[in-house]
Amino acid sequence: MKTDILSWSNLHLKGDLWIQHHGLRYQSFVDRQGWEVPSHDQLEWDQYDNPRAIYILISEQGRCLACCRLISTIHPYMIEEVFPDFLPYAPPKKPNVWEASRIAVDSSLTAVKRNQALQELILAIQQFGIDQGIDKYLGLMPIAIFKKTLIRNGVRVRIHEAQAKAIDGKKTAVADIFVDQKTIDYLSGHKAA
Repeated sequence: MKTDILSWSNLHLKGDLWIQHHGLRYQSFVDRQGWEVPSHDQLEWDQYDNPRAIYILISEQGRCLACCRLISTIHPYMIEEVFPDFLPYAPPKKPNVWEASRIAVDSSLTAVKRNQALQELILAIQQFGIDQGIDKYLGLMPIAIFKKTLIRNGVRVRIHEAQAKAIDGKKTAVADIFVDQKTIDYLSGHKAA
Protein backbone atom coordinates (compact mmCIF):
# COMPACT_ATOMS: atom_id res chain seq x y z
CA MET A 1 0.00 0.00 0.00
CA LYS A 2 1.12 3.54 -0.74
CA THR A 3 0.80 6.64 1.44
CA ASP A 4 0.34 10.12 0.00
CA ILE A 5 0.32 13.34 2.01
CA LEU A 6 -1.57 15.97 0.07
CA SER A 7 -2.00 19.68 0.55
CA TRP A 8 -3.41 22.25 -1.81
CA SER A 9 0.10 22.86 -3.09
CA ASN A 10 0.53 19.33 -4.46
CA LEU A 11 -2.93 17.80 -4.86
CA HIS A 12 -2.90 18.57 -8.59
CA LEU A 13 -0.24 15.88 -8.89
CA LYS A 14 -2.64 13.29 -7.45
CA GLY A 15 -5.94 14.59 -8.82
CA ASP A 16 -7.49 11.16 -9.35
CA LEU A 17 -6.76 10.06 -5.77
CA TRP A 18 -7.98 13.43 -4.52
CA ILE A 19 -11.38 12.95 -6.19
CA GLN A 20 -11.52 9.30 -5.09
CA HIS A 21 -10.99 10.35 -1.48
CA HIS A 22 -14.03 12.65 -1.65
CA GLY A 23 -15.97 9.71 -3.11
CA LEU A 24 -14.78 7.46 -0.29
CA ARG A 25 -15.97 10.04 2.20
CA TYR A 26 -19.35 10.15 0.45
CA GLN A 27 -19.59 6.35 0.65
CA SER A 28 -18.71 6.37 4.34
CA PHE A 29 -20.54 9.42 5.67
CA VAL A 30 -23.49 10.01 3.34
CA ASP A 31 -24.34 6.52 2.05
CA ARG A 32 -23.47 4.37 5.08
CA GLN A 33 -23.96 6.75 8.01
CA GLY A 34 -26.62 9.02 6.54
CA TRP A 35 -24.95 12.30 7.46
CA GLU A 36 -26.50 15.44 6.05
CA VAL A 37 -23.33 17.12 4.83
CA PRO A 38 -22.47 18.93 1.58
CA SER A 39 -22.18 16.59 -1.38
CA HIS A 40 -22.46 16.62 -5.16
CA ASP A 41 -22.06 13.83 -7.73
CA GLN A 42 -21.33 11.36 -4.90
CA LEU A 43 -18.48 13.48 -3.53
CA GLU A 44 -18.49 14.78 0.06
CA TRP A 45 -16.76 17.88 1.42
CA ASP A 46 -17.29 20.66 3.92
CA GLN A 47 -15.98 24.12 4.78
CA TYR A 48 -12.84 22.69 6.37
CA ASP A 49 -11.66 21.33 3.02
CA ASN A 50 -9.60 24.42 2.35
CA PRO A 51 -5.95 25.33 1.77
CA ARG A 52 -5.15 24.83 5.47
CA ALA A 53 -6.00 21.11 5.38
CA ILE A 54 -3.58 18.23 4.96
CA TYR A 55 -4.82 14.88 3.68
CA ILE A 56 -3.38 11.44 4.33
CA LEU A 57 -4.44 9.00 1.61
CA ILE A 58 -3.71 5.27 1.50
CA SER A 59 -3.96 3.67 -1.92
CA GLU A 60 -3.16 0.51 -3.78
CA GLN A 61 -2.83 0.25 -7.56
CA GLY A 62 -4.21 3.78 -7.94
CA ARG A 63 -7.31 3.15 -5.78
CA CYS A 64 -7.91 5.19 -2.62
CA LEU A 65 -8.55 2.76 0.24
CA ALA A 66 -8.44 5.05 3.29
CA CYS A 67 -8.21 8.74 4.12
CA CYS A 68 -8.01 11.33 6.86
CA ARG A 69 -8.05 15.14 6.96
CA LEU A 70 -5.74 17.00 9.36
CA ILE A 71 -5.97 20.66 10.37
CA SER A 72 -3.85 22.58 12.85
CA THR A 73 -5.90 24.02 15.69
CA ILE A 74 -4.25 27.40 15.12
CA HIS A 75 -6.78 27.64 12.23
CA PRO A 76 -10.57 27.30 12.47
CA TYR A 77 -11.51 23.62 12.86
CA MET A 78 -14.68 21.57 13.15
CA ILE A 79 -14.58 20.62 16.84
CA GLU A 80 -13.86 24.22 17.82
CA GLU A 81 -16.68 25.71 15.74
CA VAL A 82 -19.35 22.97 15.68
CA PHE A 83 -18.76 20.71 18.70
CA PRO A 84 -16.96 22.78 21.39
CA ASP A 85 -19.29 21.45 24.10
CA PHE A 86 -17.84 17.96 23.54
CA LEU A 87 -14.57 19.16 25.13
CA PRO A 88 -13.94 19.42 28.89
CA TYR A 89 -11.64 22.38 28.22
CA ALA A 90 -11.60 25.39 25.89
CA PRO A 91 -10.90 24.40 22.28
CA PRO A 92 -7.13 24.62 21.91
CA LYS A 93 -5.38 26.99 19.52
CA LYS A 94 -1.89 25.46 19.59
CA PRO A 95 0.54 24.46 16.84
CA ASN A 96 1.22 21.13 18.55
CA VAL A 97 -2.48 20.14 18.62
CA TRP A 98 -4.26 19.24 15.37
CA GLU A 99 -7.69 17.95 14.50
CA ALA A 100 -8.04 14.60 12.70
CA SER A 101 -11.36 14.24 10.91
CA ARG A 102 -13.07 12.53 7.98
CA ILE A 103 -11.34 9.24 8.69
CA ALA A 104 -12.73 6.66 6.26
CA VAL A 105 -11.82 3.20 5.00
CA ASP A 106 -13.41 1.63 1.92
CA SER A 107 -16.18 -0.64 3.22
CA SER A 108 -16.14 -2.77 0.05
CA LEU A 109 -12.73 -4.20 0.97
CA THR A 110 -12.40 -7.56 2.67
CA ALA A 111 -12.09 -7.39 6.46
CA VAL A 112 -8.36 -8.18 6.25
CA LYS A 113 -7.74 -5.53 3.59
CA ARG A 114 -9.81 -2.94 5.53
CA ASN A 115 -7.72 -3.58 8.61
CA GLN A 116 -4.48 -3.30 6.62
CA ALA A 117 -5.61 0.02 5.12
CA LEU A 118 -6.66 1.30 8.56
CA GLN A 119 -3.33 0.33 10.10
CA GLU A 120 -1.41 2.02 7.29
CA LEU A 121 -3.53 5.14 7.78
CA ILE A 122 -2.90 5.18 11.54
CA LEU A 123 0.85 4.73 10.98
CA ALA A 124 0.92 7.58 8.46
CA ILE A 125 -1.05 9.92 10.75
CA GLN A 126 1.22 9.11 13.68
CA GLN A 127 4.38 9.56 11.60
CA PHE A 128 3.10 12.88 10.24
CA GLY A 129 2.50 13.96 13.84
CA ILE A 130 6.02 13.08 14.90
CA ASP A 131 7.51 14.78 11.84
CA GLN A 132 5.52 17.97 12.50
CA GLY A 133 6.03 18.15 16.27
CA ILE A 134 2.38 17.39 17.02
CA ASP A 135 1.63 16.12 20.54
CA LYS A 136 -1.95 15.06 19.94
CA TYR A 137 -4.89 15.14 17.58
CA LEU A 138 -8.48 15.86 18.54
CA GLY A 139 -11.01 13.52 16.99
CA LEU A 140 -14.79 13.18 17.17
CA MET A 141 -16.50 9.84 16.57
CA PRO A 142 -18.75 7.29 18.22
CA ILE A 143 -17.02 5.87 21.30
CA ALA A 144 -17.39 2.33 19.94
CA ILE A 145 -15.45 3.36 16.81
CA PHE A 146 -12.60 4.82 18.88
CA LYS A 147 -12.33 1.45 20.61
CA LYS A 148 -12.74 -0.67 17.48
CA THR A 149 -10.33 1.27 15.29
CA LEU A 150 -7.78 3.24 17.30
CA ILE A 151 -7.48 1.69 20.74
CA ARG A 152 -7.52 -1.85 19.31
CA ASN A 153 -4.57 -0.85 17.13
CA GLY A 154 -2.43 0.41 20.00
CA VAL A 155 -3.20 4.13 19.77
CA ARG A 156 -3.15 5.95 23.10
CA VAL A 157 -6.51 7.72 23.35
CA ARG A 158 -8.24 9.70 26.12
CA ILE A 159 -11.97 9.75 25.42
CA HIS A 160 -13.90 12.61 27.03
CA GLU A 161 -16.90 10.44 27.91
CA ALA A 162 -18.36 12.90 30.44
CA GLN A 163 -19.09 15.29 27.55
CA ALA A 164 -20.35 12.56 25.17
CA LYS A 165 -23.68 13.03 23.45
CA ALA A 166 -25.82 10.94 21.15
CA ILE A 167 -25.43 11.76 17.48
CA ASP A 168 -27.65 9.72 15.17
CA GLY A 169 -28.34 7.41 18.10
CA LYS A 170 -24.65 6.67 18.74
CA LYS A 171 -22.80 7.77 21.88
CA THR A 172 -20.24 10.15 20.39
CA ALA A 173 -17.31 11.90 22.02
CA VAL A 174 -14.19 13.90 21.37
CA ALA A 175 -10.92 12.25 22.29
CA ASP A 176 -7.30 13.26 22.61
CA ILE A 177 -5.41 10.99 20.22
CA PHE A 178 -1.79 11.04 21.32
CA VAL A 179 1.13 11.03 18.91
CA ASP A 180 3.64 8.52 20.14
CA GLN A 181 6.59 6.60 18.67
CA LYS A 182 5.46 3.66 20.83
CA THR A 183 2.26 3.51 18.80
CA ILE A 184 4.25 3.32 15.57
CA ASP A 185 6.52 0.64 17.02
CA TYR A 186 3.55 -1.36 18.34
CA LEU A 187 1.61 -1.15 15.11
CA SER A 188 4.64 -1.91 12.95
CA GLY A 189 4.99 -5.17 14.89
CA HIS A 190 1.27 -6.02 14.79
CA LYS A 191 0.25 -5.29 11.22
CA ALA A 192 -2.55 -7.39 9.75
CA ALA A 193 -1.33 -10.23 7.58
